[in-house]
Amino acid sequence: TIAYSPDGTERFNRFQDAKATYKELRGWQWEDRWNPKFHITFAVLDDRTNFRKMKIFFRDDVNAWAGALICYNAGPGTVSKRRALCLKTSGCDPSMWFGGLDSITLPGETRLLYGVALKVRRDAYPRNIIFKRSEKYRGYF
Repeated sequence: TIAYSPDGTERFNRFQDAKATYKELRGWQWEDRWNPKFHITFAVLDDRTNFRKMKIFFRDDVNAWAGALICYNAGPGTVSKRRALCLKTSGCDPSMWFGGLDSITLPGETRLLYGVALKVRRDAYPRNIIFKRSEKYRGYF
């Protein structure tokens, strides 16, 4: 993903970040940007990195994986901002994604993306991966 500000300047460039962060991706060229080998390598490495970062904040691996998936999908700032709001919210447990941070709505998360609120799309992502999609891969590990 490459995102641009309204003035046309680059806000962030995950392609360049990936190459700079992971030695396994340093040879990735723009002309070969659709190569699935690099995409899968990036997804695995980034998810592992995000999980390691999130593990210290969450009470168990399932919730840490949810946080890691949100980092991958929406950026680590989303988790940090939700944690900060959760700490100020009575009854919110910041060590839980499910039943904790997923109950927090950030400013701007009510806007629609493809007809669905951004928060709904973001919150559905880890639930879908962890509780639905992962089932078909259980025999592989």
